[in-house]
Amino acid sequence: TYKGSAVNTKYGNMQVQIVVRNGTIVDVQPLIIGHSDSESRRINQRAVPTLESRVLNAQSSNVSYVSGASYTSQGYLGSVRSAMNKAGL
Repeated sequence: TYKGSAVNTKYGNMQVQIVVRNGTIVDVQPLIIGHSDSESRRINQRAVPTLESRVLNAQSSNVSYVSGASYTSQGYLGSVRSAMNKAGL
């Protein structure tokens, strides 16, 4: 398990950790997901599962942003990238 750096965005910090088995990312777990206001929660409810799926399918942080969730995407993927670097991926 590798914890990514917290990435500061306009709508709060984003931080995830990845679980790696045999060189493969098997899970991405959100640790800090931005602000808790209703707008941020609504965006994140849609964006975070989509980003997780894209990362797991691509085995990369180099995936497309979720439309309407640019800041969430930027922070989430930046934290994934950091965790992947720590894992040597």
